[in-house]
Amino acid sequence: MASLNEGLVLALPLDDARQANDVSGNNNHGVITGAVTLVPDDLFGACIKFSGTDTKIVVADQPSLRLTGDMTLSLWVYLETAASDWVRVLGKGDLTQRNYGLWYSSSEKQWLFQVYGTGAVPSVYSAPGEIKLHTWYHFAGVRQGDKAFLYLNGDQVGAVAGALGTPFTSADPLTLGFAGYH
Repeated sequence: MASLNEGLVLALPLDDARQANDVSGNNNHGVITGAVTLVPDDLFGACIKFSGTDTKIVVADQPSLRLTGDMTLSLWVYLETAASDWVRVLGKGDLTQRNYGLWYSSSEKQWLFQVYGTGAVPSVYSAPGEIKLHTWYHFAGVRQGDKAFLYLNGDQVGAVAGALGTPFTSADPLTLGFAGYH
């Protein structure tokens, strides 16, 4: 049986407003930029609250973050305000060459797992549906071979197969929160 941490390259508990330390054992520590506060929460005890569009956690590029094969991106997100455009919650890459990311759009009422690369199919969208404010969501994207899946609260809400190709990599940092665009 595989260990839960097998293949884990980054794990940020986000339960300290002063630091974003990686507990995966890979030392992919993040730097918090902008104003965050630690707030009590019934689900997690306490968690970081991002203040707005300029707040993010930046994890410097490392070879372990240059994912080129199977991958799982997973996080919890609590939405307090509706965004007017797509919002990258977690991702690597810049505006012109994205690598991978998890996105949502309040206006489109969709969730998105994106893996840009040499293939023709870079994205898995959910079907449009309600995105409730003041609600916790567990959001995950999985790439496995030539298939990609999108999960919301444990339910598969999207999938694509074939033509995924090899994901692009870059020296860009991984960000949580504001990506610098959108």
